[in-house]
Amino acid sequence: MPPDLNWDILFEILSAISDEIICLEENSKPARRLLSLMGTCRTLYKVGMPKLRKSDICIGSATLPRAVKFTDFILRDTSWPPCLKSLTVMTMMYSTWSRRNHSASRTNLALNMERILRQAPNLSSLEMDDAESLFSLTSRLGRAVSSLTKLNSIALHCVGDKTIAGLQKLRSPLTSVNLDFETYDSDLKDLDFLTYRKVHLTSLELSRTDDMAFCRTRYQNVHTLNIHSREPIHVRSVMTCFPNVKNFKWDPELDVKFDEDFAEERHASRDRDDNDDVDYSWKALGTLSADVFPCHALRLRGCHVRLWQGINLRPAELRLFGEALNEIRPTSLRMMLRLENWKTDMARLGDMYPLLVDITHLHITLDFTRCQLDLSTFMNLSDSFRGPRSFICTSNLIID
Repeated sequence: MPPDLNWDILFEILSAISDEIICLEENSKPARRLLSLMGTCRTLYKVGMPKLRKSDICIGSATLPRAVKFTDFILRDTSWPPCLKSLTVMTMMYSTWSRRNHSASRTNLALNMERILRQAPNLSSLEMDDAESLFSLTSRLGRAVSSLTKLNSIALHCVGDKTIAGLQKLRSPLTSVNLDFETYDSDLKDLDFLTYRKVHLTSLELSRTDDMAFCRTRYQNVHTLNIHSREPIHVRSVMTCFPNVKNFKWDPELDVKFDEDFAEERHASRDRDDNDDVDYSWKALGTLSADVFPCHALRLRGCHVRLWQGINLRPAELRLFGEALNEIRPTSLRMMLRLENWKTDMARLGDMYPLLVDITHLHITLDFTRCQLDLSTFMNLSDSFRGPRSFICTSNLIID
């Protein structure tokens, strides 16, 4: 029986729906609409399948059995895995109860992942949000990842010893690596796969680790470096190992004694500079993402920064803020003022203006959460930024 609409119109509808699919996942509404249309006849199924194969794949669902079924669906068509370019596996959302009561499903998911990777020689991007859990279920998964030869970007969260062991024989020319250790204490001295790919590596992100001992190699081509640490980092080691960084982010997990730790790191950095004839410090950064205390601890003396962002300025940090500005001399600044922290020191906002002598572009986010929003607040803020110089200033408002 012929369709009520001609085939050309149906094909256009199918193409329009497929264009809405950014990442194919089992909970995606555009994907469900496309699959429903493909299920009406063989013709639309044959036309729609190549469009599905072009999509990035995201495996993740409210239940593990559904995630396994989704991988079964991918494996059912042997021509699909070779077309994969980007694969994301999101299983962290599963509750402890789900993990305990669906151990068989987790094993099946890991085995299916291994089968998909074995058949995906063109995969260029891989992300897993609970890597250690899957790598621990079968060693075959690590071997499957190591067999990939065109992988250039890998992002693994909840990394542990099993994950690191599975990556040691990786053959791909990685350009971007993101490793988040979270609750696992892994030995970064074993990250030999990074050393072997130092020629290709341009972007590196390490989260929740303080062991920078693997920094015995100079990564000349890394231009983007993000570090999320639990403790102040050994600044000189980082600069020595990554001499050509242009975009640097340091986002430490603050605790009670961090202020003292930052002060000690700054003093240690100063002592190293005074006793060392060789200057290892960066000469210029395009972007520095760090709060006031971390930036002050870095002691980037003589390093010109184009954009300094990630600042959440508090009244007690004005002196350190000024010292950091004098050291890095940024031309652009992106900062947040949580007015809850300033409500008893609103007059001190005026002390900030003289510090902005070299700023040409200023972006301020004003957070009024838990603050009374009134006209006097705006007037005080306006008065604080009156002065002889003018610069481009934009702002966002957060009101809760």
